[in-house]
Amino acid sequence: MSNTAAGINAASSQEVLQGYRYNSETGNYQCLFCQAGFTAGLVYPLEDGAFAQAVYAMNRHIQKQHGSALEALLSLDPAISGLSEVQRQVYGLLAQGRSDQEVAKITGKAASTIRNHRFSLRERGREAKILAAVAQLLLPRDKESFVQYPDTLKVRDDRTIITTAEHDQLIAKYFGGKDGSKLLKFPKKEKHKVVILDALQRRFEQGVDYKESEVDDILQEAFDDYVTLRRYLIEYGFLNRDPGGKRYWRP
Repeated sequence: MSNTAAGINAASSQEVLQGYRYNSETGNYQCLFCQAGFTAGLVYPLEDGAFAQAVYAMNRHIQKQHGSALEALLSLDPAISGLSEVQRQVYGLLAQGRSDQEVAKITGKAASTIRNHRFSLRERGREAKILAAVAQLLLPRDKESFVQYPDTLKVRDDRTIITTAEHDQLIAKYFGGKDGSKLLKFPKKEKHKVVILDALQRRFEQGVDYKESEVDDILQEAFDDYVTLRRYLIEYGFLNRDPGGKRYWRP
């Protein structure tokens, strides 16, 4: 799971609305969208030469770097927000104060469709309140956790819904050797592939660029058919590669 997704998952409804969290133990205000932090009790310089306390500096950061909490939420990856590209566009234009007719003209949709989007948003807002309350009451009773894959993963369907217990069973099934680092076989089932690829991508450090030969060396330590592993890691979004194939990195 990305820092953004993890931060939003841990945040309250009010914290999501304001775009940042406050940690009373550390005295740190942290942006939900980029992890920028400001510590209570310290004074921070602003771009106009003035100085501000942490909470004001955080609100200024949200405004300057993200436009607003609303704009930042609408710009989140659909895997995090659950909003379609059309919804993000329509809501963004409505947030600018544009009329249904203006939004319809920009998006190429009928004004009645835009009105339906506004009505649907109100209905979803009402339903979300109930769902949030149910989740708050029910989730503490749910002791079974699920694996959270990176936001860069290019598949988001049943293949990525797996409990940590199932995940651990598959790792034990497919990896062996003295230290458990050898891949015994590459699975055919899609859900199993995602688990194995997720484990393999963790052998690469974030923030480090790798040559193709270095990628192959790391993967060959796990499996003889390292070319297949490299191809799937890129195809599924666990590794990135530049157009020329000279540089690889873990997103």
